[in-house]
Amino acid sequence: MVKGLLETKFHIPSGRADGVARPRLIELLEKGLSAKHKLILVSAPAGYGKTTLLGAWLHSLKDDVTCAWLSLDEEDNEHNRFLGYWVSAFSRADESLGREVRPLLEMGQLPSPAAVVDALINDLTELQRPVIVALDDYHVINNPQIHEVLARFVERLPENVHLVISARQDPPFPLARMRAHAQMTEIRAQNLRFTREETNQFLRSMKLDLPKEVTTMLEERTEGWAVGLQLAGLALQNPNDLHRFIETFHGSHRYVLDYLAEEVIRQQGDKIRSFLAQTSVLDRFNAEVCSALTGQTNSQAIIDRLERSNLFIVPLDDRRRWYRYHHLFADYLRSELSKAEQKALLEKASRWHEANGLVFEAVKYAFLSENSALAADVLEGALQNASTWSGGELGTLIQWLDKLPRPLMSSRPMLTLHASRALYLAGHVELSIQFLDQAEDALRKNPASAPDVERQLAIVSTYRASLAAFHGDLQAAFELARRALDQLPQDEWHARARATDALGLAHELSGNLEEASRAFLRASELARTAGVSYLAVNVLCESALAQIGQGRLSQAAQFCRQAMQLDDNASIPPFGLAWAILAEIAREQNDLAAAERYLMDGMKLSQQGGLTDDLRYELLFLARLRQSQGDVVAARAAAGQAEAITQTFGIRRLSNISGAQ
Repeated sequence: MVKGLLETKFHIPSGRADGVARPRLIELLEKGLSAKHKLILVSAPAGYGKTTLLGAWLHSLKDDVTCAWLSLDEEDNEHNRFLGYWVSAFSRADESLGREVRPLLEMGQLPSPAAVVDALINDLTELQRPVIVALDDYHVINNPQIHEVLARFVERLPENVHLVISARQDPPFPLARMRAHAQMTEIRAQNLRFTREETNQFLRSMKLDLPKEVTTMLEERTEGWAVGLQLAGLALQNPNDLHRFIETFHGSHRYVLDYLAEEVIRQQGDKIRSFLAQTSVLDRFNAEVCSALTGQTNSQAIIDRLERSNLFIVPLDDRRRWYRYHHLFADYLRSELSKAEQKALLEKASRWHEANGLVFEAVKYAFLSENSALAADVLEGALQNASTWSGGELGTLIQWLDKLPRPLMSSRPMLTLHASRALYLAGHVELSIQFLDQAEDALRKNPASAPDVERQLAIVSTYRASLAAFHGDLQAAFELARRALDQLPQDEWHARARATDALGLAHELSGNLEEASRAFLRASELARTAGVSYLAVNVLCESALAQIGQGRLSQAAQFCRQAMQLDDNASIPPFGLAWAILAEIAREQNDLAAAERYLMDGMKLSQQGGLTDDLRYELLFLARLRQSQGDVVAARAAAGQAEAITQTFGIRRLSNISGAQ
């Protein structure tokens, strides 16, 4: 499972208990399923009940139908992010789906989109039951690459699989051809409009006993628009307003929405109106973040009241902890705020999310507030926590860095220093070195720009030593690592561990395995003292890799066992490489079943942590295993992936290991 994903995006919405049954529409969806249509498209303007209909339908299906759901938002236009969520939606529906492609999703160099699609198609073909994958709000996607991925997916779908899309506009797929070949079901606004009977049923569910002429007028004026009816029903809760309502209810949907929303808001009281407006800037909310924005201490009670009142609040999980407002209602509420008020609330939202460990949301709200300095603050803090940018969101990180003004970046050497390492792991080697140069230049020219500038310069030397070792520049690696160790305080255990690790890599590449092993063991001890268990594990695995390259399998296994004793949690991502090395040893001993099991477990752990460095080695081991199993095609594919990453990162060390066949 990919790390750092919002679980609410996979939650299939459930219809309200008092909702309107729409058997005529459910029947249309069922016919599309029975006819084995590849695409079921529900396309209509906002507020027509597309999501509600699909949620009710999927919940009504029998258990033998596998359903995957993904709610989309604008951030999903980042190609790698979309693939991560899309494949994870399949995996949550059935663990067998995406098993080959999941380990690759966290790498800086992903497989081609065609390879991802083909791998999923192969998995889906093996299932003997119907599979539905639903993409909600697809209209937010404007990335041509993603459209191409989905078009290829639809074209190659087996008969048991159906893609369901809800959108406010048609996706750029070959719809005319699919109609001509009877490959799609379409449900549009004219289908979704409430009939007179459905209008009556809906109003009765809101406990409204209205004269027939009022019901007829509502149906005609709203043209069966679900949100318009809901707003009208709320405005009519006070029967004294009936005659005024009849006189003034007219105009387009936009004007109707403005009038009715005003009527609904006016009935809520100052405290509720203020709460609604202030929290409308949030994409999703819970009681805690609402209290942070509004200063009110009874936010949960207010949320409960809003839900009981059907006031356009949508639960996002079964525990009813997270919610959102109906999009149109939120739009209206935000329009009541000044630009300055919105910015101030977004800044509060950013700070709350940062304090609660929701870093990606914190950065997003900081950018929405148009406060670049705040975004840089949040991002700088996040980059110092390795787990933040090793969780499969490196593509998003690059987008964030691109958004920051370059003069602002230049004035923050700590930001550019830590960003350089993340950029390297993402495969942006040249930009990584550029940022590192920029950080060092700023630190030397303006020592007051960062606390303890000599320590920061020593960390620069540590990073440069690692780069030099990876790229085979042994003289520079030795010189920089030793300089860093001379400059770093003795109690700077984390940085000293990295410098010692770089020294070990340089010894290994120079052929001095004895000195390399001593350095790796010392680096592991320093990392453990610093409390950075993942680094301690990683260094011991590096030592094991050095032994693998020399054919010393017994010593490699010993290092792996030592590494896996460093943390009581057996499922931490750094253990992935240790398992993969044990898999390679099992392969050498012709225990292919154990090798398969160890390697799959290891790749899963590395994938969860976004450990691209580890995954490239594991791909090499996978190629060897597939070769031993007689699957030449799969072996070449895995080797190609490993080689592509090797070339991108320019890693001499992996090339050396690859040659030790």
